[in-house]
Parts: sequence; C-alpha cells; structure tokens
Amino acid sequence: MRNRLLAWSLLGVASLLLLLVGCSRDSGSTTDRIADQPEQQAPTEVASTAVINDSTVANAEPTTAQGVGAGLAWVNEVPITESDFEQAREQVLSQYQQIYSQFGQDVRSLLGGAQGRLFDLRISDEALEQATMRAIVVGELSHQNISISEEDVTSEFQTQFHNFLDYLGLDEDAFKAGFESDTLQGYQTNGASYDQFIESAKQSIRQALELQALQDVIAGTIEPATQELVAYFEEHRSNYEIAEQVRASHILVSDEALAQQLLDQLDAGADFATLAQEYSIDTGTAARGGDLGWFKRGHMVAAFEAAAFSTPVGERSGIVTTEYGYHIIWVTDYQPAQTPQYDDVAEAVIADYEADVKSQRFSDWYATARPAANIVIADPILDAYRKQQEDLDTGLAAFLAIQDEGTVNEPYLGYIIGSIYESKMDEALSKKRGIEANETLTPSQQAQVAQLNAQIATYRDQAVAAYQTSLDALESEPEIEARIENLAAEADQESDSMIDPASP
Repeated sequence: MRNRLLAWSLLGVASLLLLLVGCSRDSGSTTDRIADQPEQQAPTEVASTAVINDSTVANAEPTTAQGVGAGLAWVNEVPITESDFEQAREQVLSQYQQIYSQFGQDVRSLLGGAQGRLFDLRISDEALEQATMRAIVVGELSHQNISISEEDVTSEFQTQFHNFLDYLGLDEDAFKAGFESDTLQGYQTNGASYDQFIESAKQSIRQALELQALQDVIAGTIEPATQELVAYFEEHRSNYEIAEQVRASHILVSDEALAQQLLDQLDAGADFATLAQEYSIDTGTAARGGDLGWFKRGHMVAAFEAAAFSTPVGERSGIVTTEYGYHIIWVTDYQPAQTPQYDDVAEAVIADYEADVKSQRFSDWYATARPAANIVIADPILDAYRKQQEDLDTGLAAFLAIQDEGTVNEPYLGYIIGSIYESKMDEALSKKRGIEANETLTPSQQAQVAQLNAQIATYRDQAVAAYQTSLDALESEPEIEARIENLAAEADQESDSMIDPASP
C-alpha cells in the first residue's frame, strides 16, 4: 500500500525529524549494506514542502530593495525570507545527501569550485521552488480561512515521535541524551540542538497537516461508485499483493569465536535483544535489539536470506557467514505470499482511491495556481538562474545584464555565462549533425550547415571569453582552465577538418 501524507507512523520522522535539521543517514551502517531498506523500516520519504515561517503571511507589502529587511522572494505578496530559504535549502541538501551517501559521498563536498557553483545554484533553485509552493499554499490557506490548531500539531507530533522512539528502541530521555552528545547510532546531528530538532519536526508536521487540509478543501466531495473502485483495484492490483516476507533480528560480529560464545549464551537463556545491543557491530540495528524489520526475498545477501527464510518462526539460526561477518539470526514472524480479492482489501482501496483523487485534483489546481502566481525574486543571480531554466536565451540575457551592471560580487558569473554559451553551442552542434546525417545535402541544407558552423564558432569564442573573466577574477581555477583548453582543442580540430587535403 502507498504511504500517504500523514501515514509516516513516524518511522517517517526518522527522515522528517533528522533531515529537516540537515542530518543524514550514516552510510556506514552495516544493515544498509547487507540489505536494501526493508519496507517496514523507517521510510525516507518526506513531504516535499519547504519550511516557511507561517507568521509571514499575505498582508505584508514587498519592498523594492533587494531583500533588505524583507524577503529573498515574494509570491503573491507572501514573503520568502532568507532564513526560510536557508531552511528549505537544507532540506533539499538532505534529500540529495540521502542519494549521494549511497555512493560514499558527502554532497556538501561537491559544492566547491566552478562545477560546484552550478550545482549549488541548482540546489538553491530547487529550494526556492519548494518555498514557492509553500508560499502559494500559505496564501491559499489564508484565502480559504484554513488554520490548524496547536493541539492538532502537538497530538500528531506526539504520535509520530513515540513511534520513532519505539523504532529506535529508546525512551525520550535516552534519545535526547544521544542526540545532544551526537552518539545516536546510524545518525548524524550535524550540530543541531535538540530544541531545533523538535521545533523543525513540529513545523514540518504543521505544514503537512495544512497541506492535507487544503487538499481536502480543493478536492471537495469524492463519492466513487463500486465499479470505479473495482476498476481501480484491478489497475493497481500489484499494490495489494503481499509477497512472502519474514521479520527477523540479527547479531553481527566480526569474530567467529565470539559468535559461538553468543550462541552458547542464547542457548543458555540469554536475551537476544540485550546481546545485540551489547555486541552487534551493525550500527543500524543494534539499538533496536537487532531488529531488521520485515523484508522480502531478494533484499538480503544470499546466505543471510537463505537462513532467514528457512528458519521457523521463534527459532534461531546457527552461525551464518557472509561478507560482512558472522550472524546469528532470530526469526520473529513470517508472512506467506497473498493475492487478495477486492472484498478483502476494499477499505484500503477506497482510501487509496480517495488519496489519488485528492492528489490529482490538488495537482490540477496547482498547475493553474503556479503559473498565475506573481513571483518577485530579489536575489539577481537566483532570478537569472530561474529565467534560464524557463528559457535559455532569457536567462543568458539576465546574466549578461548582471555582468554589465557590475553590482553583484559573483566570481563565477563568467563561468555561469560561459556554460550557457556552451549549451547553445551544443544545441547548434546537435542541429548540424542532424542535417549532416542525410546522405546528400541540398543547397539549402548546405547553407544551414554553414550558418550553424558560424554559430558554433561564435558561441565557442563567447564561452571562452566568459570563462576567462571568471579565471581572471579567481586567478587559478583548474576546472575553468580545463574548459578553455577543451574548447580551444575543439576549435583546432574543427579548423583542421575544414582544410582541403589537396591544397598546397
């Protein structure tokens, strides 16, 4: 079944809470390497709404100054402040970190240098777009006179937070102590205070509740006929099929002799969870007494999976050897494969159908509200980059205007402009190759190729000149120097290919 906006069971607050304060899952967790994240473990999916200060609502007037004392941007007169934007940007960075950490990379390490500046702009633009969506939602909430009580926020937070603590196998005091000492196994707090952590979580929950309330209003009444629900079930039948799965806990150690000692203690009546917490080197599960949650076939390494699915419920395996060490597996539950009929899952089908309809109706509304929004971006670089995403030539003109005005201190401005010229050069080159793919060129096509060759040469020269302005400002920048050298080599190669071999 699909997760919904508030169906995180605050296992989702593992991301909701930690990600919103710029934290990330530690890529060194052994469980994360042994298995893909089991479905019943903490989901990493969070609502894609940026953190916006709800006290900044639609009554304020934008100023003509570039964000001084006001907002970095305005959306229908709802301000996006610098702090709002930075919080949204941290959320985007955290989402990227989840991806890059799978490859052992820290996303922040990619933000330096010339290419890093372009990546940084991309992240900032995504953050601004999330903040824009949030501002449009805030404005519509005000228009619809929708508000969420503090009691509702607190109640939802407590539910999710306690589920999160259960997932970690900790009480609140132990979690707070681990957070403040930055010793939570499998998590990094990146210097955030515990109070910041809690407030960010509550703020995100408020936003989710508000978005859900707005979706309900926009969607209106949903009264599907039985035949519509049955058709929906048939179309999405795979969502309701339950694959064979097992729930298990494990203790992982690096020494076979120790594994045998622990197995002997378990045979003598020792508590599995206690030994897992004390001895397991799997930082992702040790705090939970070794609990891996539910997992299907194909999610674990072969030897581990074979043992888990062949061990009866309530029993332990012997020592299982994998590339990660020596495991003792305790199977705690088993679910055979099931293929339900509509009547078996009717309530879930109705809920999913309504959720999909609400989501689609909200998307349709937003598809109209977003283009109609009056958006003023005070930061000139962000404004130009946004224009570039919508139209390459418009964005280029905006960046060139910034360069001509000379009022923005951006050492990579020339590099940004050069990269746009290169994009235009690549477009012209692609058109040229498309024409040259014909076996025989007509005179008109030959003229087009000649014109494109001239455009390519012009864009190349403009890119080199733009890159040079950044290189002059930075004095030394290997990435920019490499781009200039590559373009010069391409120009030489092109010049050589145009020389008539028969000429003296």
